[in-house]
Amino acid sequence: SRRTEGAQHVLAISSRPIVLGNMPEEGREHLYERVGFLGQVPVKVAGPVQVGDVVVPSGAQDGLARAWRADEVPGEMLGQVIGVAWENDPDNVVGLVNVAVGMDQRPLAERVVALERDLETLRRDVDQLMGRSTGSRDRAAAGREPFPLASVAGPAIPELPRQELTEAEFEAWLKDAGPVFEAVMGQVRKQFQEWDSDYRRFEDVRLLVDEPVTALRSMHRGEFLPTVWEAMRARAVKDGPAGR
Repeated sequence: SRRTEGAQHVLAISSRPIVLGNMPEEGREHLYERVGFLGQVPVKVAGPVQVGDVVVPSGAQDGLARAWRADEVPGEMLGQVIGVAWENDPDNVVGLVNVAVGMDQRPLAERVVALERDLETLRRDVDQLMGRSTGSRDRAAAGREPFPLASVAGPAIPELPRQELTEAEFEAWLKDAGPVFEAVMGQVRKQFQEWDSDYRRFEDVRLLVDEPVTALRSMHRGEFLPTVWEAMRARAVKDGPAGR
């Protein structure tokens, strides 16, 4: 089948496979195709290709492949990698490209490591946004200093009394505080974009950055990052008059 959507594994049809196995019954050969499991396999690729590109299905369910730089392969395509291109053809429209199948997995491994590094950086960024401390060692590992937030024009955020608020009391506070949070998160969103960090992959982070007012309401109900919210409540009680 040329349909690759939802496939567990994507393979390339070969006219000259190195090894043949699982031979069909005599007279039924026309119902089967030769598959290249290992080695150099000509793959029909649409679009330009460079040596070292990762080759994946085109996504159009047309039996064609597409070449991506290893650091640009969409995350959802990492499980459908056919192989790694072993030749250049920058002017290619649709043609056969020599692809190493089942051999060089380094580009894919490097991409996974890069994704893990991005995730760790994003976790540190969220820690900073939530007020949790991150040591200088973490900042050095990230390769950059935490971004400074510029001053935001607007009303000062009213201090919450150290007690449980009713929905009406919380909404009254949010009416004044919401615009300030939205302005600050606008700066955070811009910084994520400058760092080319896809924060929208994580729903809690996306909600906090893109919809801070909705996130604050979820926090008030204990539905958003509940462990962090509970810790903040516990700290408020500890630092209140009864805890001093």
